[in-house]
Amino acid sequence: MTKRIILALLYMMLSFGSGFAKEELKWGVVFINGKAAYVDPTQLDMSALSIPDYVVDNYKSKNIKIIPKGKINWFSDNIYTMDIQVIPSYNWIFETRKTYKYKVEHNVMFLSEDGKTWEVLQMSVVDDKEKLIGDKLKYPRHMIIHLKCKWFENDYELIGTMGS
Repeated sequence: MTKRIILALLYMMLSFGSGFAKEELKWGVVFINGKAAYVDPTQLDMSALSIPDYVVDNYKSKNIKIIPKGKINWFSDNIYTMDIQVIPSYNWIFETRKTYKYKVEHNVMFLSEDGKTWEVLQMSVVDDKEKLIGDKLKYPRHMIIHLKCKWFENDYELIGTMGS
């Protein structure tokens, strides 16, 4: 009888074993079964995510002066976004700061303006090749992620300091 129970348990573990999610953390992004799922801000080297140069160049080529939500700062229980002025110069526009609460449930990240109504923050990896960026001072860009929700959508760079 004990042998049957052990065999049954072993069979169930093998049958359902593939149903368990494999979780991996890389540069502040949590991957579930190899797919980017959510950001863990406690693991970020730098809490600020900015749009990459190619996005800025795209806006400039269209003579668009303001990039909505071009910068995101992550904190322990909320994020705030700011627009970026790209023409005439690259500056953050602090007056456009908007704060959102976030939470993670069942490996999905949600954002909310009021803490009552929640929207999914979709995430995907655009480029996971590490690269040194910057002019005089070089720093690593770990990856570029695409974030999309009701309030904003764009590519953002995950960057860090040397030695991260």
